[in-house]
Amino acid sequence: MEHTGQHEARLARALVALEGLAVGDAFGDQFFKQREQAAERLANRTLLESPWPYTDDTQMALSLVSILRQYGSIQQDQLAASFAEHYEGSRAYGPSMHYLLRAIRAGNPWREATAQQFAGQGSFGNGAAMRIAPLGAYFADDLQAVIEQATLAAEVTHTHPEAIAGSIAVALATAYAWQLRQSGRLPERPEFLDLILPHIPTSEVRRKIRWARDFSADIALDAVVNQLGNGSKISSQDTVPFVLWCAGESLNDYQEALWLTASALGDVDTTCAMVGGIVATYTGPTAIPTAWLQAREPLPTWHLAPRKSNNKRELYVRGLSPLNLFLHEKSNNKRELYVRGLSPLNLFLHEKSNNKRELYVRGLSLLNLFCMKRGNNNSLRQIK
Repeated sequence: MEHTGQHEARLARALVALEGLAVGDAFGDQFFKQREQAAERLANRTLLESPWPYTDDTQMALSLVSILRQYGSIQQDQLAASFAEHYEGSRAYGPSMHYLLRAIRAGNPWREATAQQFAGQGSFGNGAAMRIAPLGAYFADDLQAVIEQATLAAEVTHTHPEAIAGSIAVALATAYAWQLRQSGRLPERPEFLDLILPHIPTSEVRRKIRWARDFSADIALDAVVNQLGNGSKISSQDTVPFVLWCAGESLNDYQEALWLTASALGDVDTTCAMVGGIVATYTGPTAIPTAWLQAREPLPTWHLAPRKSNNKRELYVRGLSPLNLFLHEKSNNKRELYVRGLSPLNLFLHEKSNNKRELYVRGLSLLNLFCMKRGNNNSLRQIK
């Protein structure tokens, strides 16, 4: 994992993108059904009463943030396991994701299950791109890492090149949003999309983003949808170019970006989730209306929990980051453990202990030394 300070700064960015994504997801979902009423409410800018439930877009983004928090990079096996563990059928997953995540949960290897989708071609759905904004924010200071890590994150569920291209595009848009915020620049849509285009693999996604770049400033929304799509086909090609057009149009205004995106309907929870993640990374969290944050269903906290250990020999110290527990690089004994910032003299075997494998940290209570184990109620509990 990266140095602690860099990791914490990256995680803070990812959490902002997650909030923008999750509020966008819940905001858009209220317009997904009852389209005639939705169109009227959009015209009048009328929102439903709380709570606004979030969907699979947020649920899968939570897993992505969880893995980045624990490891500092995408670990595909762990990401697949988290997707399956936290799968909730009521969260409006696409049909192929219902099948895939149930298969992984049942013990099927994720690589095999993912590769078998759509007669071996892999899925080009928008599900890889919909969850990726926090990753783009996390690696925003390293564009090459954005591309590599977005590819790894997509491959767990979507192996088709168009899905991977869409994932890279949204991740890069989020990364550039942060870089632009840092530099104090607000580009016009063509300039914003020109930053992203050179990095996207040759694909229909790239071709349509080029169209989005070249649209006139006064193009009508209906014309944009006719040429780019609005996610109604649930494909990366039909979703990502439209999302980037919306983000480029209102990069500095979270509310207007979501109203614009939702006005096109289509796969509106997903398009709003993507736009919300990108734009919040540029504006910062204060641009998300407090009333919208309060209306959105509260997020769980499992994505912020410590890494769960399957190894009984792993030791955690309550209140210290896992980064503070390490094997010293100069040690010839792989079983030696150090706590960063504490002298080796503070690590000792208690004179009253008959078990040479017990470890104590001078000045810390025994209650602060613990292993993490999976409980029968799916919670973490202390082994005493």
